[in-house]
Amino acid sequence: MSARWWRSVAVVVSCANHCYYCLVAHGQAVRQLSGDPELGEMLVMNYRAALLAETAAFFNMSNRMASATDMIPNPEYHKANR
Repeated sequence: MSARWWRSVAVVVSCANHCYYCLVAHGQAVRQLSGDPELGEMLVMNYRAALLAETAAFFNMSNRMASATDMIPNPEYHKANR
Protein backbone atom coordinates (compact mmCIF):
# COMPACT_ATOMS: atom_id res chain seq x y z
CA MET A 1 0.00 0.00 0.00
CA SER A 2 1.16 3.48 -0.76
CA ALA A 3 2.43 5.98 1.79
CA ARG A 4 -0.37 8.28 0.71
CA TRP A 5 -2.97 5.64 1.64
CA TRP A 6 -1.38 5.03 5.05
CA ARG A 7 -1.25 8.75 5.78
CA SER A 8 -4.85 9.14 4.66
CA VAL A 9 -5.95 6.50 7.15
CA ALA A 10 -3.87 8.25 9.81
CA VAL A 11 -5.75 11.49 9.16
CA VAL A 12 -9.13 9.75 9.44
CA VAL A 13 -8.28 8.06 12.74
CA SER A 14 -6.77 11.29 14.05
CA CYS A 15 -9.97 13.14 13.20
CA ALA A 16 -12.10 10.58 15.03
CA ASN A 17 -9.78 10.82 18.05
CA HIS A 18 -9.51 14.63 17.91
CA CYS A 19 -5.71 14.36 17.95
CA TYR A 20 -4.50 17.84 17.02
CA TYR A 21 -0.85 16.86 16.53
CA CYS A 22 -1.64 13.96 14.21
CA LEU A 23 -4.25 15.89 12.21
CA VAL A 24 -1.77 18.63 11.41
CA ALA A 25 1.23 16.35 10.78
CA HIS A 26 -0.52 13.66 8.73
CA GLY A 27 -2.70 16.19 6.91
CA GLN A 28 0.48 17.90 5.72
CA ALA A 29 1.96 14.56 4.65
CA VAL A 30 -1.17 13.72 2.62
CA ARG A 31 -1.00 17.10 0.89
CA GLN A 32 2.68 16.55 0.08
CA LEU A 33 2.48 12.90 -1.00
CA SER A 34 -0.67 13.30 -3.05
CA GLY A 35 0.13 16.69 -4.55
CA ASP A 36 -3.51 17.44 -3.81
CA PRO A 37 -4.01 20.02 -1.04
CA GLU A 38 -7.77 19.50 -1.17
CA LEU A 39 -7.44 15.79 -0.33
CA GLY A 40 -5.55 16.50 2.90
CA GLU A 41 -8.08 19.12 3.95
CA MET A 42 -11.08 16.96 2.97
CA LEU A 43 -9.82 14.09 5.10
CA VAL A 44 -9.38 16.39 8.09
CA MET A 45 -12.77 18.08 7.65
CA ASN A 46 -14.97 15.26 6.25
CA TYR A 47 -13.19 11.91 6.29
CA ARG A 48 -16.47 10.05 5.70
CA ALA A 49 -16.30 11.10 2.05
CA ALA A 50 -13.13 9.03 1.57
CA LEU A 51 -12.93 5.26 1.03
CA LEU A 52 -10.43 4.20 3.71
CA ALA A 53 -10.26 1.46 6.43
CA GLU A 54 -8.12 -1.46 7.80
CA THR A 55 -5.09 0.08 9.54
CA ALA A 56 -7.15 2.20 11.92
CA ALA A 57 -6.03 0.26 15.03
CA PHE A 58 -2.39 1.25 14.55
CA PHE A 59 -3.24 4.91 14.22
CA ASN A 60 -5.66 4.73 17.16
CA MET A 61 -2.71 3.67 19.28
CA SER A 62 -0.39 6.38 17.96
CA ASN A 63 -3.08 9.04 18.49
CA ARG A 64 -3.48 7.98 22.07
CA MET A 65 0.28 8.20 22.60
CA ALA A 66 0.40 11.69 21.06
CA SER A 67 -2.59 12.85 23.08
CA ALA A 68 -1.30 11.35 26.33
CA THR A 69 2.03 13.15 25.97
CA ASP A 70 0.47 16.44 24.75
CA MET A 71 2.58 16.43 21.59
CA ILE A 72 2.52 19.77 19.75
CA PRO A 73 3.02 19.85 15.95
CA ASN A 74 6.09 21.49 14.51
CA PRO A 75 5.23 25.01 13.25
CA GLU A 76 6.35 24.18 9.71
CA TYR A 77 3.60 21.57 9.35
CA HIS A 78 0.95 24.29 9.44
CA LYS A 79 2.30 26.19 6.45
CA ALA A 80 3.70 23.33 4.37
CA ASN A 81 2.05 22.24 1.10
CA ARG A 82 -0.87 24.67 1.25
